[in-house]
Amino acid sequence: MNRLVFLLLVILFFSCNYKNDVVNNKVDSTKKLSSYLQQKIEFADTATDVNKLLTVVNVLDSALLYKQALVVMDKVLASDSFNSNFWLRKGQLLKQTTDTLQAIKMFAFASKIYADPPPLMEWANLLAETKNIKTLQVTKVLRNNNPSKKYDAPAYFFDGVYYAKVGNVAEAISNFNKAISQDYLFMNAYIEKGFLLYNLKKIPEALTVFQQSTTANLRFADGYYWQAKCLEAMSKKADAIEMYKQCLVLDKSIVEATEALERLQ
Repeated sequence: MNRLVFLLLVILFFSCNYKNDVVNNKVDSTKKLSSYLQQKIEFADTATDVNKLLTVVNVLDSALLYKQALVVMDKVLASDSFNSNFWLRKGQLLKQTTDTLQAIKMFAFASKIYADPPPLMEWANLLAETKNIKTLQVTKVLRNNNPSKKYDAPAYFFDGVYYAKVGNVAEAISNFNKAISQDYLFMNAYIEKGFLLYNLKKIPEALTVFQQSTTANLRFADGYYWQAKCLEAMSKKADAIEMYKQCLVLDKSIVEATEALERLQ
């Protein structure tokens, strides 16, 4: 698509959605807000400085007030609809609201304006999670646009997630292996590969993968948790208990490990 035509469509899309967001924000305004947050929202109504508006967006985002943040973000976009970072930020807010389809559109807009790794990775991530074959096109762009190979590991990881979602286990594992070979500290690749094997009841193979994860990173709590799960499935109760304990030494917030210890001891 011609770049000018694309940008005109983006602006048209934005203007329509800006009106909808204003309406939605009026509905949200019935919620009880702290005086500090109310002041921030009122400030954004009249402010024109983009950097100050982005600060308000970040404050509202931190307070989990995503719809209000989106209204302010649309005001930022009204000042410069050609800025890919602004579309990226709107997509991240929409992702927080679990409006996945709209978030995908925002990341696509950002990537088409400027094919930078952050929007490409966000786009590929959501495409993979929604079983969209376009994942493979986006990750190809991510790899081709970065000859340093710095982003090859996440690109292969997203391919792996896509293939796992559509049930192609061989391709999923192959791509997780590629991600790990590019970056041996890519913990998510170990977890996804091991989890895939675990669900296939290939418990010893899954255990090996989770052991590899904690060899690469001795402080990776999730790796110890999943080792414990595998050992428990293999009826190695004592070893499982030790792994659950090791997991909790590193991360006490993993409730499932605490519950498992209570069940086993």
